[in-house]
Amino acid sequence: WRLFKIINNPYCSARDKDFAGDLLTYYKRHRKLTAGRARCVRELEERYSPEACEAIQRLRDEGESDPRIISLKALE
Repeated sequence: WRLFKIINNPYCSARDKDFAGDLLTYYKRHRKLTAGRARCVRELEERYSPEACEAIQRLRDEGESDPRIISLKALE
């Protein structure tokens, strides 16, 4: 499922993994997501798309280690 893919993505930050886990818990309990929660899933998918993961890896290869900076620059 889409949230499992995000949670298992090696580029996903701990914060985003926790958030995706919370979304998954909500989904399991209610068998649906609200429009706002579904939007968050789409944003996480975009943040950890193959293109974004390539950008994250490039930044790491360049020596960047601050996860906040990596997150911001990968979205550029």
